[in-house]
Amino acid sequence: MRYVIWGTGGVAKRFLGENLLCLLVKGKITAVVDSDSEKNGKSFFGCKIISPKSLVNILYDRLIICSSFYEEIITQITAMGLNAEKARTMVEIKKELVDCYINQYEIMKKNILVLGDEETYNHMSPFYKKYFGQFFFLPLEQSDRLNEYRHDYILLSELSNTKYNLQGEGELTLEEKVISEIISKFDIDRGRILPSAVFQLLYRNCERTVSYGTCYEDKTFLEIWLAGPAGWGYVFEVINKNISYAYKKGYIPVINMMSDWNIYLEENEVGKVNAWEKFFEQPAGYTMEDVLKSKNVVIASQEQTTEYYNKNFYQQLVMKPRLQKMFDSYMKIFGNRGKVLGVLFRGTDYANLKPYNHYIQPSLSMMIEKVEEKFKEWGGFDFIYLCTEVEEAVQAFVEEFGEKVFYYPQMRYPEQCSDYLGKQKFEREEDAFYRGADYWILLNALAKCDSLIAGKCGGTNTALQMNRGKYKNTFLFDLGKYGFQIEQVE
Repeated sequence: MRYVIWGTGGVAKRFLGENLLCLLVKGKITAVVDSDSEKNGKSFFGCKIISPKSLVNILYDRLIICSSFYEEIITQITAMGLNAEKARTMVEIKKELVDCYINQYEIMKKNILVLGDEETYNHMSPFYKKYFGQFFFLPLEQSDRLNEYRHDYILLSELSNTKYNLQGEGELTLEEKVISEIISKFDIDRGRILPSAVFQLLYRNCERTVSYGTCYEDKTFLEIWLAGPAGWGYVFEVINKNISYAYKKGYIPVINMMSDWNIYLEENEVGKVNAWEKFFEQPAGYTMEDVLKSKNVVIASQEQTTEYYNKNFYQQLVMKPRLQKMFDSYMKIFGNRGKVLGVLFRGTDYANLKPYNHYIQPSLSMMIEKVEEKFKEWGGFDFIYLCTEVEEAVQAFVEEFGEKVFYYPQMRYPEQCSDYLGKQKFEREEDAFYRGADYWILLNALAKCDSLIAGKCGGTNTALQMNRGKYKNTFLFDLGKYGFQIEQVE
């Protein structure tokens, strides 16, 4: 498959930074197009940038439009006499790739050797079980043993541990380096080595139909399955769009956070308790008990297009009485604080483990410096509301800003923790419940602040969505992502 990329702006950088290796499994990029004449001849992800007029001389199968001006570009392509049917949006090309992996390569039926980080593999194994019939694991440090195993495809797990997270000059990703070494050492075909992003594509874009029983023949349920260490930020994003998608398709949405472990379940609750129902009502009144005896069930894709985003989602969530009581109690206290500057500082696991493809977080000193700057520049604040899981951050902010700082009374972690927060536990009854309840309440409080300073992460996105554009001022640190460099036009 020969691809042409149209666009070299931020949208294109993000798309290629995350999906380039997926495109290269069975294809190649033949050209990059940009209408800006000053960029012509420069390099973008190793390809020479050409003008739209030069596209008539290029052979290609797909034109991926990496721009928010899709309709305008289609009009331009048509006016040039080119085949607009070859054009694809970024979402469409992802769906096309997934269809190719499932139906053409049939990777769900093949022997998959997962190569990479053991920690990542352990928390991803429930996902692998959902999609692969046969898979086994080999640690990256034992890759010399590849020839000892029979496999159809090698799938890299996310190399999120810091011992692998090394960057060289001009290196796009560590995965690219690993793939090159495997090809060189074992003479394995490039098409048989799948980057971790391939699996991300699969479980985020793969909708499947199953049958669990014989009941409810006149209904179709959309099972929104979530598992693993993801927090509310990712959970809400998936559920928000899938509820809207279900209603548009005529399905009944049911959230499944019980079949496999997630951070809001205790180990002894897996398969018995639905974590979602600890906090919120099911959107349509049906439960997993109904789904698990139903004839017609669709397992939802994790990723839906923005057309299904519901801006009223958070206002429509119905809290369970226990959570509602905790929420009302704290918000009554929070509401009497005057003009508040909200600060979200994410440290600990992000800072120490540098999870691959996650946004780089500011250091504590960077955050304090920025808060000092904006506190004076924006002016008029009565208090600073600090959202953080880091105990040292609370101490540092209190030392710097004194009584102007307040924060939610949650349990916190030392800055130098050695594991991901999703795997950290406090020795208390119902730790999983309080983890979810505390985070939900503090994010709602953060969304009610007058202004916001934060690093990019799921919690920040959730607060912005809850706030619905009402922040008077915002500053978000944009420091790139752990594990790869976003290439600039040279």
